[in-house]
Amino acid sequence: MDSQLLQQPAVWIATAAATAASVVGYKIIKFTKADAYEGVDERIPTPAPLSNYLGAIPYLPAEFPSSVFHRWSAMLPIYKIHFFKLPMVGISDHQLAKDIINSGSFDEKHKAYDLISRFVGSKSILITYGEEWKKTHKLVAQTFNVANIEKNFLPTMVRTAEIHAERLAEKYASNRPSVGSMTSFDIDKCTVAVALDIIAKTVFGVDNTEAENIQTILHCMEQGAFETQRRFYSPFRLYNPWLLWKHNRNISTLRSEIRKIVGERKDQLDEIQDTRDFIASMLKARDDETGHLLDEETIIDQCITFFFAGHDTSAHTLAWAFYLISRHPEVEAKLLREIDALGDVELTALRLNGLKYLNLIIKETLRMYPPGPAISRNTNRKGKIGQYDINKDVGCSVHVLAMHYNEQYFPNPTRFDPERFNEENVKNIPPFQYIPFAKGERSCIGQKFALLEMKAVLVAFYRKFTFTPDPWASLKIDAMITLQPTAVRLIAKERILK
Repeated sequence: MDSQLLQQPAVWIATAAATAASVVGYKIIKFTKADAYEGVDERIPTPAPLSNYLGAIPYLPAEFPSSVFHRWSAMLPIYKIHFFKLPMVGISDHQLAKDIINSGSFDEKHKAYDLISRFVGSKSILITYGEEWKKTHKLVAQTFNVANIEKNFLPTMVRTAEIHAERLAEKYASNRPSVGSMTSFDIDKCTVAVALDIIAKTVFGVDNTEAENIQTILHCMEQGAFETQRRFYSPFRLYNPWLLWKHNRNISTLRSEIRKIVGERKDQLDEIQDTRDFIASMLKARDDETGHLLDEETIIDQCITFFFAGHDTSAHTLAWAFYLISRHPEVEAKLLREIDALGDVELTALRLNGLKYLNLIIKETLRMYPPGPAISRNTNRKGKIGQYDINKDVGCSVHVLAMHYNEQYFPNPTRFDPERFNEENVKNIPPFQYIPFAKGERSCIGQKFALLEMKAVLVAFYRKFTFTPDPWASLKIDAMITLQPTAVRLIAKERILK
């Protein structure tokens, strides 16, 4: 009897092991026999011979500008690849891009966005689609209407940019005796700091971003954004239980702290006369037809989304703008003349938007270094890209970067030339060829905020400084979800205006 009882667990273990082995074996056989391009039109070419099992995995991570994906996109307007037999269709033609962006068949975000969803939340307008997205987007859009941005957010942008410009003068103005003539600094760190300050003040409605709870939120935001981007390209980070635990704990702390602020703002809502911050604006947003309001968790998701999608993109685009202008003295001289013509006046939206050459500079910077180098979607039903049929659940990627470097529409594309976007030349650029903020109804909801922020920062800094590149510094690009410079070292010279 005792021996039978002792043998029973062994039988159970053996049975479980055999079952597990059978399941794993079945999965392996199914994987080896699966068609990597199931649901993808066979007429779409493959750009190169790929491993039957790994597909394009060996080509990761993709480093710009030497990325093989960038070369493939420059070579073919449409192609297909796969990752572990998960198909992906790459697009770099403006007509085909229009088919994806405007078609309801490609509303769903790519499965890779599941990694982002863990950070920004499942109700984020970055993640949702269909009726849920439309309902939330309609209310969040009230926060980002032009009048609200100009009235309630722009004064904060300008004031914050001027404070950071003064701090830069104190630490790095090379013509100050206390600094040194060849002292360089990383402008990317500077623009990250000013963008972080602007985001914190406009989201949470605080003047003091040094408060402990705000610092906790900003720390968790930065850590969460960093880990989320790294997980895209590192299986080690994706499946490491220690890093996953830290990531989840960080997200939990972040949401808890934001929830407290949302609760406090909710209690004060009757006393709030304006919407000078993102949270108050969303709490007051109401659908006129249905009376629908945003719930607390949805607001938290949008706060994190605004930070994740808006902070890095604005900060790094600003760094690229300073870098490009510093390498082209004739561009800087023309920009300074335009800014100086304003005089010492308050920076209003009307004045900032009236700076035509500054606008050209920003557009050209966004062409060369678009915030999102690719737009990834998933088919939620059968659709067509041009003449090609695409079934449900196929990933599609519009290669924005390759489109922005297309020599047919942007001659000598590696040259920084703001005049590409003057009134005459811009007529030669098809609408879907230049899409730094995507396009269509799912284009970046915060693009007007971002553009006004960039103008405010550039004007505030160029009112006080000129910049030259550090001759001994080298520049590298860290291509994650956004194109990030590892360091943009410049030398600042304080302007002495008469």
